[in-house]
Amino acid sequence: MNQNDCRTHDPRALAAHGPVDQHWLQYSGAIWYPMVYELPERAKEALAKKKRAAQFARAARYVEIISPRVAIPSAGPPCFLDDELFQWNDVNNAEDSIFPDQRLMVDYLQQAGQQAVLMLPGSIGTFNDGERFDVQHLEGELSVQSVFADKEAYLRTYAKDVAPRIAAEKASWAGPRTDLLADMKAWFEPLMALGPRVCDGIGGPVRIQTDDTSLLLDFSERAVVADDGRDVDFRFTIPRLLLDHLVRTRTDDWVNSLFLSLRFSAWRRGPYNDYIYTWFKCLSVARIQYAEGFYAENGPTEGTFNLNGWQVQRRCPHMKADLTRFGTEDGETLTCSIHGWQWDLASGRCLTSEGHPLFARPVSPAAQEHAARVAGSEPPRPDQYSGGPEGS
Repeated sequence: MNQNDCRTHDPRALAAHGPVDQHWLQYSGAIWYPMVYELPERAKEALAKKKRAAQFARAARYVEIISPRVAIPSAGPPCFLDDELFQWNDVNNAEDSIFPDQRLMVDYLQQAGQQAVLMLPGSIGTFNDGERFDVQHLEGELSVQSVFADKEAYLRTYAKDVAPRIAAEKASWAGPRTDLLADMKAWFEPLMALGPRVCDGIGGPVRIQTDDTSLLLDFSERAVVADDGRDVDFRFTIPRLLLDHLVRTRTDDWVNSLFLSLRFSAWRRGPYNDYIYTWFKCLSVARIQYAEGFYAENGPTEGTFNLNGWQVQRRCPHMKADLTRFGTEDGETLTCSIHGWQWDLASGRCLTSEGHPLFARPVSPAAQEHAARVAGSEPPRPDQYSGGPEGS
């Protein structure tokens, strides 16, 4: 079973196909958070450590549920081969890097009692004696050890090999400057009109700035306007060369074309808002209509279940994960391990993002006592559920 880039919310559907021999899965980061955020270095370090731990825990939970004969960590880490980005490579196995290599996940799973192995392109694996999975690498075990013993040297050689491709890609970004305000107004405003749920989910202006200009995406008014200096909760700083290229080519998915490249910086006041990244992934008529349909179809969450004295809705308000399998609580807070989102059980308030309330009701004496201590804790109604297609 290849689960790379597939965070299924109901692994029982996969297990229903029968016993799994090999379970391939993602464990390393594939996101720009928290590296690009304008935060104090200590805050970024703490957030990265937390995300790294969550990545490992999520992957291990999938393996625990699927219970394969052997787990094979794959789909990571990325290689940053441009000199401008090389710093993001985890060459020293740093605890605050969200891009750890396969060996660390193999060790993590093995310590939990799960058979796990390292495989690379060209590796051959064979089941022996019924259960043991033996691996032979293309150029031998010593060649693999040398790669990981000096990852920086390996990556520098890799970077040299692909330097002409990187240079050609960068050259393709050049072109005439756009009239950013006029061009983005003509492009974005019709999409805003087609995406009321997405716009309402953002609920205010977002600042887009470069080294020489700044404008506002005013989602409340469904308009792109000149920057008038008002306060915003979200800001993106993008190199003018790249922004002109995106606008000139009408690139309809900035998440994959820009944000995953880490060639920007971001700032926000308050919690993460996944509607914003939904917007930047849906910059065409077809894409924004798909997103609107997704939000419109969110509905009942298949009832509730008992979680250590709390009656909780079964499906996560964020992305509909099965909380009977991915939900944990500490008496006050519920955490969904799929994306690490959290809720205050007494009030149902989402602690990770605006909106996305959780239905939770205390049914044990201890839970009832805690809920009573929380002033004004009014659990949301089951008809208040909402979600979004983009995780953090």
